[in-house]
Amino acid sequence: MGNRLRSWLGRLEPAHWIALAAALLLLPQLDRRPPFEPWERLHAGVMARMAEDGPGNAFGPVAGDEFYLERPAAAYWPGALATGLLGPTPLAGRLPTALLGILLVWGVFVLVRRARGARTAALAAGVAAPTPLLMLLYRTALPEALALAASGLATLT
Repeated sequence: MGNRLRSWLGRLEPAHWIALAAALLLLPQLDRRPPFEPWERLHAGVMARMAEDGPGNAFGPVAGDEFYLERPAAAYWPGALATGLLGPTPLAGRLPTALLGILLVWGVFVLVRRARGARTAALAAGVAAPTPLLMLLYRTALPEALALAASGLATLT
């Protein structure tokens, strides 16, 4: 078993290690702290309502009894999917943004590796991962994280 694990770990590329390190930064204790008031609670409620209403509410997010059109409906889809799978918990609202944060750190690594090599890319991803913006935004249930990840990952194309 030990040799197989060492063999498997030896085959991992630096990009895998970067994603693993980002996961270790972003995922622990995601559901332990209370939601930021009032915004995180509002957006988590919109996600829960979308999950409860199903596909009929996919393009018209609702907060309370009114349509909530301040954010695009697609920004709530990952959270609504997670809420449908995990229930209306803080983890369900925050997990999609944390996964996007991991993907964004991996994207920084891949982008910089294309231009400057693996060592510089590992340094860039290592600097980007613990920044306050990434650590705070990608540990909340805010839809702005989706927009930031989408714009950051668009540079990979």
